Amino acid sequence: MEVLIAKQKDLIRYGKLSWWGRLARRILGVTIGHGYRSWRALLWSLAFVIAGALIFGWANARGLMAPSSPEILTDPLYRAGGTIPPDYPRFEALAYSLDAFLPIVDLHQEGFWLPDAGKPFGALVRLYLWIHIAAGWFLSTLFVSGVTGLVRRLE
Repeated sequence: MEVLIAKQKDLIRYGKLSWWGRLARRILGVTIGHGYRSWRALLWSLAFVIAGALIFGWANARGLMAPSSPEILTDPLYRAGGTIPPDYPRFEALAYSLDAFLPIVDLHQEGFWLPDAGKPFGALVRLYLWIHIAAGWFLSTLFVSGVTGLVRRLE
């Protein structure tokens, strides 16, 4: 395995690849070890989920996370003091981070809460949410590609 990874590194360094080819192979090297160390994608995923939980938890503590339901947003109790009905799912930062990151998982958080882009820093949290979702799709796909050997066959 070490020899095969070294072969890929030599191809990046000395091969006649376009800049795009070099970049793609470097990304594969860092994220899944060219398909020979797929577990690295899990470490990257864990880092994103933890970072997301911290960012979304921080945003919720500062009132930047808002219910996504129009009924709640127009409710007089919510508009007056931010009171959410007891039957509405409570915000959980770790569950929200997992729900947004994992493409095929529904933990009933992402559909009920969104960063409020109308508040200061809310737009930045929403931008991070989009990056978080994209990273989840990317790393999940790379992990599956690495585990199944698809990446090794392509290189």
